[in-house]
Amino acid sequence: MLGLTLKYAPSMELRQVANTLWGMGRNGIKLHQSQREQIQAALLAAIPVTDPTDLAMSAQGLVFTAKKLGLSLTPDAIQYLHNCVLTMPQGQGRQRPATALAQTLYDIQCMGYQPTAVEAGKWEQRLLERLPTQGGASSQDDQSWVFLALSSCRNYTPAPNVKARLKVLAEGLPQGCSPGLRSRTLLACKNWGVTFAPGVAKPLERRYKR
Repeated sequence: MLGLTLKYAPSMELRQVANTLWGMGRNGIKLHQSQREQIQAALLAAIPVTDPTDLAMSAQGLVFTAKKLGLSLTPDAIQYLHNCVLTMPQGQGRQRPATALAQTLYDIQCMGYQPTAVEAGKWEQRLLERLPTQGGASSQDDQSWVFLALSSCRNYTPAPNVKARLKVLAEGLPQGCSPGLRSRTLLACKNWGVTFAPGVAKPLERRYKR
């Protein structure tokens, strides 16, 4: 698969390359420097000429893959990806669009792009309006990704009611919730300086220990 990808990547559509690389990233495939450079060159050539809507739909897999495989995209390419995801329709047909968007935003930030204050405000609107209203484990997982992504935006200041929602999430986590859910929620709390009532903080911190 890797050999064929390297051979045909320059002539493949971005979505095809992203889907192939997604599988490679999920399977833990390691790249040599020369292979990494070939794939990076193909991606950097494809990103500016890909339809923005198609690019937005491929962005989640693309940024996940770039992070997993250690690919380096230019700041301009990362910003362009960010802008496509923020401004183009995305998530139709997805079972959990809030999580998909939040994961993409978080990965883009990990790759070095920080949204402006205006952009962060738009992200808040897009993400919070997509959160499911029903409770349960999937709702808590969605919230943890949304709050992690927003709390990682250095130019975003949450309103008191947003921090209050995060506090409710943290204090309501069950004992048996997943380590990922716990760690994302705790990191968001630390990023925003969310504090807890006396008698709640210590048990909560113990619950977060891995």
